[in-house]
Amino acid sequence: MRVPTPAWSLIYQGKNITQDIAGDVISVTYTDKLHGESDDLELEIEDRDGRWRDAWYPGKGDTIEATIGLDPGGMMPAGTFKIDEISFRGDGRGDTVTIRALAAAITQELRTRRSESYEGTDLATVIDQVAARHELEVVGPIDPVPLERVSQDDESDLAFIKRLAETYGHAATVRGDQLVFHRMEELRAGNAALVLSRRELARYQLQDQGQRIYQAATVSYQDPETKELVEHTVEAQGVASGDTLKRYIRAENPAQAEKKAKALLDEQNRREVAGSLTVDGRPQLVAGVNIALEQMGRLGGTYLITESTHSQDRKGGYTTELEVERV
Repeated sequence: MRVPTPAWSLIYQGKNITQDIAGDVISVTYTDKLHGESDDLELEIEDRDGRWRDAWYPGKGDTIEATIGLDPGGMMPAGTFKIDEISFRGDGRGDTVTIRALAAAITQELRTRRSESYEGTDLATVIDQVAARHELEVVGPIDPVPLERVSQDDESDLAFIKRLAETYGHAATVRGDQLVFHRMEELRAGNAALVLSRRELARYQLQDQGQRIYQAATVSYQDPETKELVEHTVEAQGVASGDTLKRYIRAENPAQAEKKAKALLDEQNRREVAGSLTVDGRPQLVAGVNIALEQMGRLGGTYLITESTHSQDRKGGYTTELEVERV
């Protein structure tokens, strides 16, 4: 059986350029994010004869389709990216070019500010309407929280989607032609896809921030019809002791208040134990996947990956860096 080796491939403007540039590529780095931000790709390339400054000068907005992983052992389609930034560097040892690209799905239209009002609707319908403007297919569960009125004030559709998702306990990201939603509580409840022991961690940094953990959250809001002040309390699962988080919010009904209270409590508590890990390259470790840490004493348990960075270099090295939160 052949030993798995790090591998990558690049398709530039529809042409496979992997073999053409393999000897000059210093590193390939792909970063995958769970929520709200664009995935990105970075290429560092040796420019021996100056061709990248001239005949091969990359075009901003040109597309790169990337795949990265182990061969054999699993190649991960990273997606399609558009070149956003090109930088050159030179010294006595030679010249290099660094090409940075953002997920192609994050278009200028998605990042353009606009103002819009949505009335007599619900969360899922609003997301459907925004996605339809960009010909995106909505994938994943979205709670049908009733919304009498919600405003998008001088805010990009991307920022608006991110804000609504966070407000009601979801994560959202654009992948290809899909707008993918996850319920955060369901992601955290998922089984671990991989078990990692202490000896498998090349590096780790984890912080326990117990003093910031809340046992419950109480939100207060003014009922829009009666004008009376209403309180709603939710409790955190698995938290034996702690303070009660108190916030005054805007809500139109009990369903909104409950969702907002849960999201606020989760936002405060989700980084009780969190940090970063570095392991040998594992293409299956992507944002949204749960892993289990063993032989870590009280730091052990199940962790949600919120960001993963896969880096390969010309020496054959392949590492995966993870941002994680214990669930």
